Amino acid sequence: MAYTRTIILSLSGCFLAAAATVAQSGWEEENATSAWQDPQVQTTSTGYESATADPDATYVIKKGDTLWDLSFEFLGDPFLWQQLWQANSYIVNPDLIYPGNRLVIPGRQTDRTPYEGNDQFTSETGDALATSDSLKNSATDTSTFPSDSMLISLMRLKEVLSGAYLGQVPFLWFDRDQKGNIYPGNAVVDPPPTGASYQLFSMITITPFSNAVYHENDTLSIFSSNRFVRFNNTPANLIQRIGRAVVRKVEPKKIDALLFEMSDAIRGKERAMSMQASQQQIIDTLIDPSESISGKVFCRVEETTSPYPFQMIILDIGSTQGVRIGDVFGIYHFNDNSPTRLTVIGTIGHVGTKSSTLNMVYMIDNHVEVGDKAVLLRRAQIRSPAP
Repeated sequence: MAYTRTIILSLSGCFLAAAATVAQSGWEEENATSAWQDPQVQTTSTGYESATADPDATYVIKKGDTLWDLSFEFLGDPFLWQQLWQANSYIVNPDLIYPGNRLVIPGRQTDRTPYEGNDQFTSETGDALATSDSLKNSATDTSTFPSDSMLISLMRLKEVLSGAYLGQVPFLWFDRDQKGNIYPGNAVVDPPPTGASYQLFSMITITPFSNAVYHENDTLSIFSSNRFVRFNNTPANLIQRIGRAVVRKVEPKKIDALLFEMSDAIRGKERAMSMQASQQQIIDTLIDPSESISGKVFCRVEETTSPYPFQMIILDIGSTQGVRIGDVFGIYHFNDNSPTRLTVIGTIGHVGTKSSTLNMVYMIDNHVEVGDKAVLLRRAQIRSPAP
């Protein structure tokens, strides 16, 4: 019998995941001494239990569970997995947990379930979703909703509302420059003399437009075009900030600038413009929205075969419809052969007047297609850091 455990960890921009595959065949007989059952425990449909003799609630382990994942789900932080291990003394090896065993969840009272109270998607938002004409017949299992603490942990872990993140979120650009092109900025980055690409902290040269005014020590944002799209019969440019530079020398037709931030290769012909840095936002809590907002998925920024966690998607709604930074939207997938179901929960990282960009923070499955419905689920109460 073989047990396989794979853990991929990253705290700074890479996907964080933990998965464990437990071979089910024969484990009951071979590991009979480690399998702990309590016949008096009543198991709910979600696997979460209320133990009458225990002050803490319990959970029935399922195939594929890990202490890492379960501490993320129930304690809001995967790094608290040792609390689960210590609260369940029968577990000898934390890498090996077995389906059917009962796991004590410390700090969870017996009169609570994982999907009740102010920490979940309930009250006004839940009622609105339940009565929505388009989602009335949804077969989505409400147990798929993660807790607020889990969502906030994911957003903080990936620094979703940090200044650097907000400044690099891709978005649609609709305005034309003085030459009539749908590009941001009023200056163009010159190709490097070597013909390759610029390096971080190297000096770059920029050619400003005739009406552009720049000064020494100005901070420039550098934008790259992903592709052109047609949004509601209007041409748009899908762009992203890939670097920043500070102006060191200004001449009539040339600017020398120091490249101090770079998230992608800069080879020349990118656009540059003066912009204030995006200010970090701090999430206090998630609350029920006081208004109903819905739209549709316009496109995924990266045209991969399948969507993946923390991938960006463009929605066809923006500030005109009331969308705000930090809003939590659910994406509902539907087709002719299956009922509408919740597939993704994400948070807004950029808001324009016509469109917005959603980061797929929590994926229930990987069915996300153009035209899927986006519904506002939660609203973030955010504050700027103290000056």
